[in-house]
Amino acid sequence: MTSRDSDGVQVIDITNPKNPTPTSSIFYGQDGFDALYYPHNIAVSEIDDRTYALVTSLESDGVQVIDITNPKNPTPKSSIFDGQNGFNALDSPYGITVSEIDDRTYALVTSLYRDGVQVIDITNPKNPTLASSVFHGDVVVLDEDVTIKEDMPVSDMGDMVGGDVIVSYEEADDPIHYGLRTWLADNEDTIIDTDSIISYLTLHSDIRVVFESCGQANAWYSAASDQITMCYELADKYTTIFRESDIDTPYGVANALHWIFMHELGHAVIDMYDLPITGQEEDAADQFATIMLLREGTEGANALLAIVTVYAYSTDYTPSWDTHSFDSQRYYNMLCLLYGKHQDDDIGRYAEGLIPESRAIYCAEEYRDAANAWSILLDDYVHAQYD
Repeated sequence: MTSRDSDGVQVIDITNPKNPTPTSSIFYGQDGFDALYYPHNIAVSEIDDRTYALVTSLESDGVQVIDITNPKNPTPKSSIFDGQNGFNALDSPYGITVSEIDDRTYALVTSLYRDGVQVIDITNPKNPTLASSVFHGDVVVLDEDVTIKEDMPVSDMGDMVGGDVIVSYEEADDPIHYGLRTWLADNEDTIIDTDSIISYLTLHSDIRVVFESCGQANAWYSAASDQITMCYELADKYTTIFRESDIDTPYGVANALHWIFMHELGHAVIDMYDLPITGQEEDAADQFATIMLLREGTEGANALLAIVTVYAYSTDYTPSWDTHSFDSQRYYNMLCLLYGKHQDDDIGRYAEGLIPESRAIYCAEEYRDAANAWSILLDDYVHAQYD
């Protein structure tokens, strides 16, 4: 088992699954282990009656080969690094699998940032050698039935690349939030909708979503930890706002939080894919969230109307130097995209009634431009069925 925070690997005896026990611990920088900085995935292989673990390291840009034949005393066998000995597809190595081909043993390692796969001959674990490198745009026949086509993005290479959205709920600090914590968990499918995200986008790494007490009504994305934080205080604030509106409170809060999550996911996607963004990233994240919700039909439109209600009732002051646009600007920008998408139905007619005519005449064009821009930016990361 790898631990990113500990920069190590824990070997566990699970002979008795009811009572697993620690067998040994391996740490980066100790006992010759030099390729375990921020370890991620593990593959295990039997070679010449010995057992080896191969561990990918995101920050070491390499693979650590470990002899675990004696689990109580694992020893480093070799280290493989990007940019050395011909290895050129190990920039932040992610997934790893091992295969036997013609009496030789190969490790196939995916790279987050090189859009490729490193094929490594590990028949001699003491001296692993480069077999080949496969990059996006290459035409490679893997076997009689599988071909990576010239125009196939890495997102279509299957399970070797792909993260998940992992949601957790921390204990609430304020008793007022105890019930909110349970309610948020019960409405996770509306607020987060993990399955919809994973079915649409190929994530390069796991994204953690943590609901917790923050001492402020806020939400944010941290690139350092690939984590979106959603504060119980924000849900509490939205509950108060919707009680003052004509929208059903639980329904409105869940939908507004769905938009907030999609906004923070926009920051995560921009960071993960290193997308070229002009202007303020906060505006780009607003646009990402809105365009993504407009893919969801009526449900997405209702989420937009919910967050628009929040900004309509908001009394927050945004200073002119802030990275966020003024609430009133965000309000009209979202309404305009909503109207541009739904001009011919009741949702669109409702949105049109809230937008000055001098802005409304441009909304269809604004929506087409924004939808096309995000389609281009996400093209390599959208699953094939949505192309």
